[in-house]
Amino acid sequence: MNLKYAFKWVLLLCMAFVPAAFADEGVRVKEVAVHYAIALDHPDVARLGAYPKLTRYNLHNDAAPAKVDVVVDFQGNLAAAVILNIIPVVGKTDWSAREGITDLELLESSKVEFPGILYREIETNAPDDHRVVFQGINLDELIGRFTKSDLWPRQMVFKVALIPRELEADISDNLGSYTLTLDPPD
Repeated sequence: MNLKYAFKWVLLLCMAFVPAAFADEGVRVKEVAVHYAIALDHPDVARLGAYPKLTRYNLHNDAAPAKVDVVVDFQGNLAAAVILNIIPVVGKTDWSAREGITDLELLESSKVEFPGILYREIETNAPDDHRVVFQGINLDELIGRFTKSDLWPRQMVFKVALIPRELEADISDNLGSYTLTLDPPD
């Protein structure tokens, strides 16, 4: 009989403290990805799906969408602000001297990281929200800021941060990033 009561007390204590332990874990970024939509009648839908991940921006491989979505997957039970900052890594192309042909060696050797060119923030309030999508990021517009000056954004770094609305013990896992390489158009 005493064993039965002891087991109930152990079970009751576990039920009381296990949820509290998980509530204190905070939030953490699991994955940051860039996706784009393909029209359902496009021949690549069968191979790639209607919403594939963009791994490289390339006009010659039909992987140069005008607009993309940045998808942030995270875990945790706290409300948080999800911040997206897009940072371009830009190099010289020498297009005007080379009749529109990119000097790839110059592009690679001259790359510099510019300050963020796009900042967005989304609040998550429900504890069961584990995905945030920043929709309709206009890559054509972001790239166009540089091409007017014979520059090319060789990479776009999509940096994400989760700012919890409650105190958490460790914030080192609240950051994530995704680097997209952009091939020049020629």
